[in-house]
Amino acid sequence: MSHHSQLESWRQTPQDKRLSISSIHVTAPAAGLRRIPAGYYVAVEIDGTVWRTAVKAEVPSSNIVQWDQIFVLPADSSTTVSLRIFAAFEFERMLGRGQLMRKAELTVGELLHHSDQSLPIFFFPDGGQSSSLLVKVDRGLEGEPDAAQFGQRYSPRPNESRLLGQMTETGQNLLECYRRTRRISDYHAATEQLRLALDYCGSDHPDRAAALTNLADALVIHPHIEESDGAINAPISLYQEALELRRSGHPDRPLALLKLGLALLYRFQLRKNPADVMEGQDLLNRAQCVCSDDNSDIEPVMDAIRSPTPTNTSSHRSLELHRLIDSQKRWDALLTYQHVLFRYQ
Repeated sequence: MSHHSQLESWRQTPQDKRLSISSIHVTAPAAGLRRIPAGYYVAVEIDGTVWRTAVKAEVPSSNIVQWDQIFVLPADSSTTVSLRIFAAFEFERMLGRGQLMRKAELTVGELLHHSDQSLPIFFFPDGGQSSSLLVKVDRGLEGEPDAAQFGQRYSPRPNESRLLGQMTETGQNLLECYRRTRRISDYHAATEQLRLALDYCGSDHPDRAAALTNLADALVIHPHIEESDGAINAPISLYQEALELRRSGHPDRPLALLKLGLALLYRFQLRKNPADVMEGQDLLNRAQCVCSDDNSDIEPVMDAIRSPTPTNTSSHRSLELHRLIDSQKRWDALLTYQHVLFRYQ
């Protein structure tokens, strides 16, 4: 990926003809999402070329993600610009593109109109919560921005990595089909694709941690399908291996800690082993510690997770964690909003 072609375009365009997106503002990006994301990014397609923002996490207090990055627009007001908002499940080395959440296509002229009037574009995904997209377009800016302020051009990976990304996307799309339809065949097809992706990633493959996590996210559903409390062991083992690969300082380590912690709390609900709830709480605490210092927004939800847990493990049978996790629906619901717990560094 490179910023330089946009900078060159900026330099070659007379000041009075310069048009550029300078800010993209998205509210409630997670509406309709059924997984814990690392963050979100926007793909901006102009004349067949795709540019991307950085992956950023949602601000918990406002449910907003904002990118102050520059995307040079053509002077022709009839040119179509495609804006696609994706949920990303890794900060680094993404497997596939992530999950498409929203899409809007407008001409340059329409973008200017929306920007001039501060008119957001509204979306109404399943689940009732609305989401919106607001794009700011600037005209005739003076000076020369730093190259790092421009969005990055998307370049497909080499064929080998592209195949791995396609297998991952196929598996994740099938899993979304299962979540909508509850067809068992979709679930098994999804896990088969994600297993193939993991098999493709040997022990020293740079994408192995992501492949482990993707399969674990799918397998954590399995105990509900088979009504077997033993099935939770498989995703926990995968999460544990993924965490070992996400060393201290890795941007995806907080998410790895969080997912393993939640899975252990889930197993506690099934088996009532105090060791699981103690380790699960410890992992959630460690996840919180490696996030940003401004954690005031996450305390209410962290308290909701912790409060049912007795300090005396001999009374663990009275644990009411099932109020959060006692069915596939509630487990999914917990997963969908866990991303608001943490602000990633």
